[in-house]
Amino acid sequence: ELPEGMKGGKPARLTQTQQTTQSDLNTAETTGVKLLEQLHATGMDKSNDPGDPRWQKFLVNQLKVAPTDAAKGGMQWNTAFINATLSRTLMGGRPSQYIAELMQPHLPQQGMSGKQLAAVMRNVLDTIDSKRTELAGVSKVPRSQLAVKSGKSYEQYRTEREGVAVPASVKPMYTVGPNG
Repeated sequence: ELPEGMKGGKPARLTQTQQTTQSDLNTAETTGVKLLEQLHATGMDKSNDPGDPRWQKFLVNQLKVAPTDAAKGGMQWNTAFINATLSRTLMGGRPSQYIAELMQPHLPQQGMSGKQLAAVMRNVLDTIDSKRTELAGVSKVPRSQLAVKSGKSYEQYRTEREGVAVPASVKPMYTVGPNG
């Protein structure tokens, strides 16, 4: 039996714009997973200290000095890269200052506390996954062809952190109430 996408008729293909968008989203996803791993490894994903990320941003961007903790400097770079990549990708061929101002609070920022950055990054990665599903439906290209090709996907990251993924269609055999 032929795999999906290879069965008779015209082969499904992405337009050049869709290819660029998907490539950018995949790159932002793998970098986002690295960022989440860095936040978790340093314990910053639990820190709501507003001073530390702002100090690191000031050191890196204004003074051009490497922070004493190289991981924090790496997080600053990854955060800026993800923000720039997603801003460009989401605005497409029609950049607009108005749209950029609306989107920026919902994208990873260098000045966010570690806890806030982790929460925003998880939301962004969920949205990237939804966009991939939509693109597969619209373009008739199998979702597996749109998946991350290099680096760790968000799905792989979640499976490692949370255990084996359970399909949404599986219903629990029983539930435990507040009294046990």
